[in-house]
Amino acid sequence: MTLARRGKRKRFTIFLVSAVTITLIMVCTYQPLHAAAKENRSLKKACIRATIYAIGQEIDLFEQRLKAVKSRSDDVDGNGGGSDSNSDTADNSAKVSEYKQRIKELKAERRKYWFMKVSKYTLPQSKSVTVAVTQLYHPGSILELVNITRSGPFYHLAGIKDHDYQALKAGSIYTMTIYLVYQRDYALPHIENYYVYVSVAQSLNAIAEQVGPQKSKPLNG
Repeated sequence: MTLARRGKRKRFTIFLVSAVTITLIMVCTYQPLHAAAKENRSLKKACIRATIYAIGQEIDLFEQRLKAVKSRSDDVDGNGGGSDSNSDTADNSAKVSEYKQRIKELKAERRKYWFMKVSKYTLPQSKSVTVAVTQLYHPGSILELVNITRSGPFYHLAGIKDHDYQALKAGSIYTMTIYLVYQRDYALPHIENYYVYVSVAQSLNAIAEQVGPQKSKPLNG
C-alpha cells in the first residue's frame, strides 16, 4: 500500500470516528432536552386545564351572588315603598349590573384559555408547601397547610398531576409543588387566596422518625 493511499485511509478513519462521536454527542444532548421540553409542555397544558376549571368556579360564585341579590330585590319590592326600600333597590340594581358584567368577563376569559396555544402560555408562580391531609381531596378542596393562620394563605385545588387525587392519603403529610393558576375573588383582597395546580406531592413518612431515616416516597413524580 502506497503512502498516499495509507494517508487517505487514515483521514477517512479520523473523519468517520469524528462523525460518530459528534452524532453520539448530539443524541445524548437532544434526549434530555427533548424530555424536559415535553415535560414542560405537559405542565403547561395541565395548568391551562386547571385555570379553565378555576374560572368556571368563579363564574358559579358570581352566578350565586347574582341569584341572591335578585332574591333580595324581590323581597324589597314585595315589602312596599319607602326611602330605605328605594335605597336598597338602587344598591341591588348596582350589584346586579356588577355581577352580570363580571360573569361576562369571566366567560370571555375562559374562552381565551379554551383556545390558547400551549406555546403562548406562561407558567404562573410556583411554591413549595407542606400539607397535612385529613380527608379525601377533590377539585375545589382547600389545601390544609401546616401552620396555616386565619389570614391564610388559602389554596383551592384546581388540578393535580395525572388527576390522581386518590394519591393524597388522609393522615399523611406531604411536601407539594403548587402553581398559582388563578386568583380567587375574596372579600379581603390582601389575603392570599388562589386556585392551584399540584405538580409534585411527596409523602413525609411519619414512621421514619421511629425506625430511622428513610427517603420520602414520591407519589406524583
